[in-house]
Amino acid sequence: MDDDHLIALLLEARRVNIAVWGEGDDLRVRSPHEQEHPLISQLREHKPDISAFLRGLDQRIRRGQRWLVVAEQRLTAAGRPDDQQVETMLRNLDQWDNLDSLVEPRHCPIGSTGCDPDSPVLCRSCGR
Repeated sequence: MDDDHLIALLLEARRVNIAVWGEGDDLRVRSPHEQEHPLISQLREHKPDISAFLRGLDQRIRRGQRWLVVAEQRLTAAGRPDDQQVETMLRNLDQWDNLDSLVEPRHCPIGSTGCDPDSPVLCRSCGR
């Protein structure tokens, strides 16, 4: 399953209050639903892909924050950026926020010192 579909599946699980997180090579799922929710079978079906994705999530968020810092500096330096530059920045900002929403258990994915203070975004842990 490609990343876009994995992200969509995990976001949908989050939307219906199904918590998904990795513990080592294991995938943990907690659901408040009395009966098994249909998403749980999809999560099980894609367990290896989801586990691998979640293991790399913090690193991906760190790379994304670095990209956003550089992109924001370029937009600012450009004075009046073109629509495509702004659209790319907004699309990546939205994707970064989606990825950050999947961090479970909640912690700063950037590291022990927290998010880059020059970043146009802060993770949910540092933004509290």
